[in-house]
Amino acid sequence: MAHQSTTTMVDFYVIQLNQLVVYYLQFQALELVYLVVQT
Repeated sequence: MAHQSTTTMVDFYVIQLNQLVVYYLQFQALELVYLVVQT
């Protein structure tokens, strides 16, 4: 049982990390579009 909860905890952190990466990439893309629009 303990191993199962540990696995789900790790999965939760991996999902959170993936979401952070996605948000970061979206932010970078928005910044790039903004720079292109400015010029």
